[in-house]
Amino acid sequence: MYMEYQIMDYDRTDLPNAECYQLIIDEADGSPFYSLSDFKGNNRFTNFCLDRCSKIYMLISQGEGNKICYIGQTIYPMPDRFYRGFNADRKYDWASEKGIYYLLVWDLSKLVGEDSPTKDSAKKNVKNREGIESELTFLAKVYQTIWPRYQTSINFHYGRNISLRFDALPIAINMMVEFFNFIRSLPENQSKQKSIDAFYQEFVNKLEVTCR
Repeated sequence: MYMEYQIMDYDRTDLPNAECYQLIIDEADGSPFYSLSDFKGNNRFTNFCLDRCSKIYMLISQGEGNKICYIGQTIYPMPDRFYRGFNADRKYDWASEKGIYYLLVWDLSKLVGEDSPTKDSAKKNVKNREGIESELTFLAKVYQTIWPRYQTSINFHYGRNISLRFDALPIAINMMVEFFNFIRSLPENQSKQKSIDAFYQEFVNKLEVTCR
């Protein structure tokens, strides 16, 4: 069992816990494909990842010090989103990068709201998801000094009609805490505990300066 990092107390009981996967990207006949495992013996997406609900997902490299490569948001079930990302005209930039990765997926439905049938509510949900996604992407840059390699855009939202405009950053901070706890728990990182602890403390120090 690994120790758990904690940056701040956040007075909400609906903070998300991530579903964690190992993702392998390969290629056959010139087309990329992926396989995954959820560390519990399942070789597919499970639980809320199969639902149509607000989600944020983080792609992490296995090597390179577990760099954060990409952060995305979607309401689609993850198999549908990945089908589009690997097969449609608008493929993920990282879909053709063969290798082993990790994937964290958070269910934001209790924070952002369920997928809404009304246009105005759906638009607010998108902006709330994008706000958390942007804060998380910014924190990834604080941690690793560069933007996630395959990130194409971020959209901060601070308007009065954005219900999570004050909560997006603390939510994202707690997501980063979960990221650190995850990489610290990986078997291949058991000999790197002190280094990861140092990276975590450096991140906390940078965060204190950046968010003053």
